[in-house]
Amino acid sequence: MHAAAILETNGQLFPLLLPIASRCACRLLRPAPGEKLRCAMLIVSPDWQGEAPEIYCRILLTPPEKAAQLSRVRAEWIVSFGPSSRASISFSSRTPESLTLSVHREVPTLSGKVLEMQEIPMRCPPGETEDILAFCAASLLMGAHL
Repeated sequence: MHAAAILETNGQLFPLLLPIASRCACRLLRPAPGEKLRCAMLIVSPDWQGEAPEIYCRILLTPPEKAAQLSRVRAEWIVSFGPSSRASISFSSRTPESLTLSVHREVPTLSGKVLEMQEIPMRCPPGETEDILAFCAASLLMGAHL
């Protein structure tokens, strides 16, 4: 079983990802301030504020603008998500009912597979754009079939 840690402020991403993680044989963690941690994936929520604890992970999933706060994080792969096509994962289109998730470069999954560049059409879950993107990107890297 893989472990994935989430850094977030408002606590909304953790309960959304819990059922996905369970189906994908992944255990979700919330690191305590100052806790040293090793995990397969670190997910940084767009709302997160603060200084990251010392964490070593295989995959760091983060909005690009959080990089300055993550100086104590060591990762083998950095996968960015955001509205820009420069991010590893973004939306190429979105309507109130549907969206298309765009993977702009090869990215690893927790199972060790590599996702190729692709567009993934899906139903649009409710919420703010950045929260939806964080949820979709994390689910995809956990191995969920969206």
